[in-house]
Amino acid sequence: MKFEDILPINNVLEFKQKLWFTEYAFRIRKWYNGEKLGPVRIDAEITRQCNLNCIFCVRRACKQDLNEESRRLEMPKERWVELARESGELGVRNWSISGIGEPMMRSDILLPTMKMIKAYDMFGELTSNGTLFKDKYIKEIVDIEWDSVCISIDGPNAKIHDSLRRVKGTFEKATRTIKRFVYWKKKLRSDLPTLTINMVLNKMNYKKLPEMVKLAEQLGADALFVEPMILFSPLAKHLVLGPKEAKELPKYIERARELGEEYNILPTISLVGVDLEFDEKIAKKTNKARKILIKEAKKYKDPLLSIPCYAPWYYLMVRADGTVLHCGEWEEPLENIRRKSLREVWFGEKFEEVRKMVTNYKLPPSCDKCRPNVINDMRQIRRSIMKGGDVTYLQEEILKLIQENTTLRRRLWAALHNKKLNVNELIKCKRELYKIKTSLTYQLMKKFGESRVGKKIKKLFFGRYV
Repeated sequence: MKFEDILPINNVLEFKQKLWFTEYAFRIRKWYNGEKLGPVRIDAEITRQCNLNCIFCVRRACKQDLNEESRRLEMPKERWVELARESGELGVRNWSISGIGEPMMRSDILLPTMKMIKAYDMFGELTSNGTLFKDKYIKEIVDIEWDSVCISIDGPNAKIHDSLRRVKGTFEKATRTIKRFVYWKKKLRSDLPTLTINMVLNKMNYKKLPEMVKLAEQLGADALFVEPMILFSPLAKHLVLGPKEAKELPKYIERARELGEEYNILPTISLVGVDLEFDEKIAKKTNKARKILIKEAKKYKDPLLSIPCYAPWYYLMVRADGTVLHCGEWEEPLENIRRKSLREVWFGEKFEEVRKMVTNYKLPPSCDKCRPNVINDMRQIRRSIMKGGDVTYLQEEILKLIQENTTLRRRLWAALHNKKLNVNELIKCKRELYKIKTSLTYQLMKKFGESRVGKKIKKLFFGRYV
């Protein structure tokens, strides 16, 4: 069985692949041509409070008491819920709730915000250390059909995980949370949310990659996401992968991928490039990302392809106190969204200044801490921009969409004419058909389909069903 056949994690992969082409690349090209569009993705840091003391966390580099500071400055629940509503109306597609705090520390803010996100049918991701979930919260998250929950586990046993998180009992609590999500998904007959184990790769656990895939399978998780440790504080210096570990790492990655095939667990490793090959350059330069971004961008003569980072055109991060940035690594906040609308902030002068800086390769030193998965995102977006100008590719995409549309119409027809009407099947088909017809992909491809060539293709392949 191939990874693309695995359910339900393929829902997440398909969504993200569509984001790269139909949203990120499309909106960036529109911006470049003078048409300003809203952000695609919002990363939300509901709180900076945390109940753990992880050795590799960026919190170790902060001198102040972040828990106390967060309690004093946190944006109120009402503004978070309103921001979610504004984002839905502005066309945001994806919310990712994480940050340097534990979101469940403020469940009173988190859950109402999640409900509003899903009310506008935006894709929702939540990253948590998994230690504070009560059953009622898990049930509620499954019930609203939240899309993705990522639980951080850094080793296949309590000895490794708890020593890295520096609080005893965290491994037991995190694994229990995944099991309870699996329980409620079965009880409520839902495929959502997909469950991912997040792992911070370091010298203590890099040999345990295969065992982490086994752990994911045992717990009932759908995927394993692995990201190398970024050094924020001297406390974790002894955990940085050295030349010896970097040389050994590919064999553990390969074994993890083999087990992933065997167990139907998708291992995503951000040290593996977009061609699914081990990227030694990223492995050795986890704290020197700025050079990688600029060097790769300068390979292209096309002004649009030579932009080193596309984040300011599609991404927005909102911190717990309401300050807004275009990137989590950017040190100076650009705006505060407490008393300004999302539209005012996104189209404001501060964000325009950053876009000009990035276009001119003026990346600040903080960009050196850019994460490997973000570097891979830039590569994917650049590829998608190139694909967007390829007529053959566009023709293939319209054929796929029309085929999907046709299949759903046939299922609807069968459900309506079945003497024993399956109401659930009917509702599901209508939902899927509506999502297709309201998607940006469909609107883009529809224009091609209405052309002379497009009409001939539709008639030849699909006849009266289109």
